[in-house]
Amino acid sequence: MLKVVPTKSQVSQDFELSLDEIAREGARRLLVQALNLEVEEYIQQNVNEVDENGRSAPCCA
Repeated sequence: MLKVVPTKSQVSQDFELSLDEIAREGARRLLVQALNLEVEEYIQQNVNEVDENGRSAPCCA
């Protein structure tokens, strides 16, 4: 019976792809976290903003 075994280069290539996927996911998470922090900071800085009728700004209500 024959057994198919991946070559070392195939294993290495699969490992590199896995590392790329991990790095991409980590970068994506960091970007989401940074954007969420920026939005929260913007809202906090503008929480007292009102329109010409004295109503709270839509972003901060």
